[in-house]
Amino acid sequence: MLDLKELGFRIYNSNRPAQVPYDRKKFIKVTYLWVHEWN
Repeated sequence: MLDLKELGFRIYNSNRPAQVPYDRKKFIKVTYLWVHEWN
């Protein structure tokens, strides 16, 4: 079973353009929303 943070990170990375820098706050928000929407 994948760690939720790892899974969220993969989803976030797959949905962002390569030229956009990593945004930790946005990543946390996206992961938080993903966890609460799907679980």
